[in-house]
Amino acid sequence: MVQNIALTTGIDTLSISASNTRVVGTFDGNAGAPSTYTAGDNIAAANGLTGVALTLSDQGTDGVGDLSGVAARVSGVPTLNVFSGEAITFNPAASIAGFTGLTQLNATTSTFGGIPTVTTKSMPARRPM
Repeated sequence: MVQNIALTTGIDTLSISASNTRVVGTFDGNAGAPSTYTAGDNIAAANGLTGVALTLSDQGTDGVGDLSGVAARVSGVPTLNVFSGEAITFNPAASIAGFTGLTQLNATTSTFGGIPTVTTKSMPARRPM
């Protein structure tokens, strides 16, 4: 059974202790639809869990969805799924640096009426500092 946990617009501190847990949120928000993946969020999954993922949907319309400016910490979550109706920018030095244990990055982008483009990247696992 999959458990879904929704991020809030405030600071979220999540301790995931069950396999098949999906954390869902939004980024690149605006005044009408603020982001739920925000600075100060701390998402931590226990060792040895399977099927744990963070799924983020881009709400922006400025041409590029960028996770680089979000100072959140994510540890033990092996999969990051990102969906966007615009281009997506990942700066490994900024946006992925807050991740430890990330092994799979899946990005899906499309423009209005366009065919979605899916990019999958296997990542070497980062160890906690």
